[in-house]
Amino acid sequence: MDLTQLRGVDELLTQLSVGYRNAQYVSEIVAPQVPTTKDAGRYLVGTRDAWRPTDDRRRPGTAAGEMRWGLSADTFYCDGHAQLAGIPDEWRRIAVAAGINLDVSGTQKLTDIVALNKEVALVASLVAGATTVNLTGEKWDDDDQDPVARVDLDKETILKACGQAPNTLLLSRPVFRGIRNNANVTGKITAAGSLQQALVTAQQLAAIFEVEQVLVADAVKLTSNEGATDVSDFVWGKYALLFYRNPTPAPDEVNLARTFRWPVPGGQQGRAVLRYRDNEKNHQDIIEVQDYYDQKVVVVGAGILYSNAVA
Repeated sequence: MDLTQLRGVDELLTQLSVGYRNAQYVSEIVAPQVPTTKDAGRYLVGTRDAWRPTDDRRRPGTAAGEMRWGLSADTFYCDGHAQLAGIPDEWRRIAVAAGINLDVSGTQKLTDIVALNKEVALVASLVAGATTVNLTGEKWDDDDQDPVARVDLDKETILKACGQAPNTLLLSRPVFRGIRNNANVTGKITAAGSLQQALVTAQQLAAIFEVEQVLVADAVKLTSNEGATDVSDFVWGKYALLFYRNPTPAPDEVNLARTFRWPVPGGQQGRAVLRYRDNEKNHQDIIEVQDYYDQKVVVVGAGILYSNAVA
């Protein structure tokens, strides 16, 4: 028997997977989704011709001046990403007796794994494709350094590069901890002298840095090999990211990064959960989460990735 013929999209588990959100993951905030009807294709990239001042005076009886503008193209390819897990019949009997829904918990865990992999992949894409600044000699947890002044300066760099002021600052958890304890930062908060360091919030930092949102990236990954003693670290390490984010889905709008997403047949919002039976060997049900996407840095000048931001 060909088990693949028995595969089918489970609508309820797909809805669960699409609706399930782990707040630790921020990849889809940094790189908003662009739905696509194809797994691969080209998208247009605008130029900055409209920034050039011209003499647009029009004399009676003459034609309007013509703006010279251009478009280039780049490509995307939505690779398939999938993880599956088996639910042996013995586990299901025990779970039913205990009132546990293994289909739900399995779908959530698989969704977490796919989302974690997407988070790790986005960091790698930014390291490879975004403008990067190494802060080895300018640690933001050092009171001798002023992160606000540095970000102010780099806002101008981004504004001149893409025409939009950055509106989001992402901080890994270690960078967030270092910044919220920096005297140059806390000194800008009203009544900071009476505040405990732990009470400085992301919302307060957003006001200080004059951005719409400060994202704290808390996602954690195992860095040790399977079978070895568990060693974990933050997915975003000691990175910070200052960038412009446009939530509209059009790929030709200014945005640092985009996630091109190809819908799985029968799925929702680019994701599907399949459920099928493996009777031939293992006597278990299989839950499989599928996703097809490509994360792209589409406007390099719309963001700056800081590495080694804290000690």
